[in-house]
Amino acid sequence: MQIKFILYIKKLKCLLSGISALPEIINYKNLTVHMLLNSTCNAKCRFCVVRKMKAEEISEDVLFNLAKPLYPKTNVLIPTLGEYTISKSGYKYLNWISQNYPHINLFTETNGIAFDEKWQNFSMNNLVYTACSLNAINAKRYQETVWEGEGGEVVYDKIINNLRNYQNLLKSNNLEVFGTRLSMVLTPDNYCDIEKFVRLSLELNSRFVTFFFDYTNYDIVNSANQYKINDALKTLIEIEELLKGKYFIFYKLYTPFSKADIEKVKQNMEHLTPSQLQEKYSAIWELGKDRDYKAEFTKRAAIRKQHNKAFMSHLQECTVTGSQYILNNKHTNFCTAAWDHIFIYPNGDIGVCPWERWHNVFKYQRLNIRHFVKNNKINWNEVFNGVYYRLVRKNIKSNCYAGCMKNCPYKNSDFKTVYKDILE
Repeated sequence: MQIKFILYIKKLKCLLSGISALPEIINYKNLTVHMLLNSTCNAKCRFCVVRKMKAEEISEDVLFNLAKPLYPKTNVLIPTLGEYTISKSGYKYLNWISQNYPHINLFTETNGIAFDEKWQNFSMNNLVYTACSLNAINAKRYQETVWEGEGGEVVYDKIINNLRNYQNLLKSNNLEVFGTRLSMVLTPDNYCDIEKFVRLSLELNSRFVTFFFDYTNYDIVNSANQYKINDALKTLIEIEELLKGKYFIFYKLYTPFSKADIEKVKQNMEHLTPSQLQEKYSAIWELGKDRDYKAEFTKRAAIRKQHNKAFMSHLQECTVTGSQYILNNKHTNFCTAAWDHIFIYPNGDIGVCPWERWHNVFKYQRLNIRHFVKNNKINWNEVFNGVYYRLVRKNIKSNCYAGCMKNCPYKNSDFKTVYKDILE
């Protein structure tokens, strides 16, 4: 208890240190807007936190009126939180965005159940970069490890059918490089499926694959499943090395482990040569050996440019958080969420990042749109230059991440060197 209290005091001091001097009056631009349309879902994933939330829909007044000043300065818009394909205003809103603000890149996240012909055609016609939470290698494993209750196998077959139809639609229009991004939530029940899931992702022509360790429902760091976790990490590390430069395996952001933890696993691994890795994962190698994710990104960027879409870096495609800049011929990664990201929740709450908990650490109420509405309009400069955003910017510049996820790769960047010349 005493240790927790000391840690809390340290966090509080870190946050309070930024209040006395709050610079950074910015002219917000190049935004990534996370529009959390709803908190409802048509899936029954046993590990999903959305199912525990109060069912809410964002108001059309927010979508079509109050948030309107943001859109001309937005590069990426992401409908997220619940299942956007069943949102009451989802199709109307995204179709309106695509017609009135065609420069905006749309990134969507779906469970695939209602990703039907209507949504497939919309996604293809608007170069939508679609993510699908598939979570299992086949219908049987979907029922065993993902779905709560009966009927999971039928649901999985529907999802796979939708994904294959979309794959064929993209191929017939020479847009294969806009294939889906697939993801899998990892639990002690499915660590053994990692290799097969990567293989399935390649078969479905996905752009890359993301793995999330579910450490909200499992005490996986100190559990009896530790040996399984190490095996899972070893598999991810080996496949990542096998497909380096060809196919992106994204897992390091969403783990309960630090960089040092992963390095320790690496040190205790048997180090295989490229030919040994190719032999060990021969099925994956055959599917992925001719892929080149940088070339695929270049093609996507060219197509987006032809359609007058805003430019996106490869890193932005992969993470949709943080940013990458080139400084002195070196790639520099750092978090810019408090400069160019905004999350708008169904109840009107406003946040910087879904992984930050500044308001919980600092014990103040989260911002809400209603705090800024005047004459049925919002001056968004007041949001981006209010105490909340400026405090987070101040603390990030000072390497104070008291309210952030501990394993985020954008932490501890040298803002003293890069900030002034790049962000302002």
